[in-house]
Amino acid sequence: MPDLQETMAAEYLGAATMNAIGITDYPEIGKVADHLKMLTVGIPVPGEREVVVKLAASALHIDEIYAAQGTAFGRFNGPKHVSEVKPHILGSSVSGAIVSLGKDVEGLSVGDEVIAIPNEHGEFGSWATYRCIDQDWLMTKPAALTASWFQPTREQAAPGGANGHRVTHGSALP
Repeated sequence: MPDLQETMAAEYLGAATMNAIGITDYPEIGKVADHLKMLTVGIPVPGEREVVVKLAASALHIDEIYAAQGTAFGRFNGPKHVSEVKPHILGSSVSGAIVSLGKDVEGLSVGDEVIAIPNEHGEFGSWATYRCIDQDWLMTKPAALTASWFQPTREQAAPGGANGHRVTHGSALP
């Protein structure tokens, strides 16, 4: 009988599309929730030094709301153009399990449970079944902690910051 890692990797390899939460147009300030859509998009394919992570948990940060509506900091790091053809998939934080490796990935294996390290690149795309992440922005999840433990609210991540909320996905990871 295949183990959980083998099953997750096989699901990824057999998939052509995945579910994701994103926007296809720019919402008015204060109306982001009205514009979020469940989308069906192509699965990501890892590039050099990238891995594909099957999402177990992600967080909603105020920066993602700013980016979605093009206000404040979001004007710089948010999407420049969104449409039905090129939606903006929200979510920057992610924890989950590796299901595929790109070329030249070192020190990581399919099945490793990992956490993405927030970085200055303003990356998005975590509100999806799978996400490609450069290996340099990942760390192995300590076995004693759950995947959702790593998705802090904004108050936990930055004292004095704005509200944040956890988003967890149905996953076999703890």
